[in-house]
Amino acid sequence: MYYNICMFETLPKISFVLPTIGRQEGVARCMNSILDLNYPEDKKEIIVITDKPRLGLPKRLKEGVEQSTGEFIVYAADDMEFTPDCLLEALKCAHEASLVTFNTGTLLEDEGNICEHFMIKKDFISEIGGEIFDTDFNHVGVDNLLWEKCKKLNQAKRCESAMIK
Repeated sequence: MYYNICMFETLPKISFVLPTIGRQEGVARCMNSILDLNYPEDKKEIIVITDKPRLGLPKRLKEGVEQSTGEFIVYAADDMEFTPDCLLEALKCAHEASLVTFNTGTLLEDEGNICEHFMIKKDFISEIGGEIFDTDFNHVGVDNLLWEKCKKLNQAKRCESAMIK
């Protein structure tokens, strides 16, 4: 059974953007975990972007966001799986922040791993420079930069109950 989450009259459409360098087994596991989420199928959009030729994760994520039609963007990867209720849990936290990070395990003291996987309100992207990850970077550090930009605007929250593997 699906239920409305706090601030939503109806559940929002969620676009999952999954950039990959072609790890098919990992892509399949991630996609299956998206399909198994306790969330209506007609409210989920999955966009897989293969990084060929190699342009880098930030550019591929930007391509996926440009193709997306959801109210929220979820950054997925071919090395992770969603737990069945994590999206509903993340949505509960979305009334507090425009960037909600999933709980990927123990948080480092310097928060260096806090933004590994996340959900962001699509209309908020313009407020942080028009792209989720800075496309001047190849990959390393783009998640930390995103976290700090959103934190500075008081729009970043880690959702402890939104667990992923």
